[in-house]
This record gives sequence, structure tokens and C-alpha cells, in this order.
Amino acid sequence: MTYVPSAVRHLADRLGGLGWVTDLLVAGSLATGDYVPGVSDLDLVALTGGPVGAARQEMLSGLHRELDRGAAHGLDLGCVYVDAGRLADLGALHPTWTHGSLVQRSLSGVTRASWSGTGSRSWAGRPPSCCRV
Repeated sequence: MTYVPSAVRHLADRLGGLGWVTDLLVAGSLATGDYVPGVSDLDLVALTGGPVGAARQEMLSGLHRELDRGAAHGLDLGCVYVDAGRLADLGALHPTWTHGSLVQRSLSGVTRASWSGTGSRSWAGRPPSCCRV
């Protein structure tokens, strides 16, 4: 992974200031080295130290709306928020920012698989190898 859009740094900075996001992992084409600026979307996974309840989800929605209007405008930046304690639960649904809204989705096998490639890395926190299940 060589190119990382500045929007990823902006998101990492904002999430780091929350105090409950422990890791930000790069996934998808950005992790596998297939990212094409202006074509590919940005797939990220944030691990949290505990559940992401309604208040946290509201905070994340506001943060992402702000980023989508600014640093992430037009980049289709998405992020799955996973309680680290539920990482091994393959059927769990997690708050996911995608295409301008917060929805509930599982952490896909494709996303998990992208962490095993040579380009896999974390943007903030522990390396992806700590999060494989």
C-alpha cells in the first residue's frame, strides 16, 4: 500500500480523539494494493473498546457527514465499527458508514481476507494480524 488519501488520516485523527476507538484497519482495495484514486471506494474497519450504542452511532454519523462534506468528499469512504469483543462473531451486525448513511452490516469475509495480504496494515493501532479470526 503506497497511496493513502488524506481523508483516512482525517478519520484516524477524529476517531483517535473519541477515546473508545482502539484501531483503524485498512481493508479492501487499499489493503490489497488495487486502489485506484477516483474509481475505488475506501474500506476501513474501526475496532472499538466496547459496544457502539445509539449515542456513539449518532456521534459517528455526525463525524462522517462532516468528513463527507470536506476531506472525504467524493471518495466514498466507508467504515465498519466493530466491538473488538465481538470480532470472532461472524454473524454479528455492526454499525457501518456507507454511501452517506449508517447501517447495520456484518464484517464480510472479503474484508477479513484483505487483512491477510502483503499490503495489509493498520492506519492506527495494532497490526491487522492481531485481529484475524
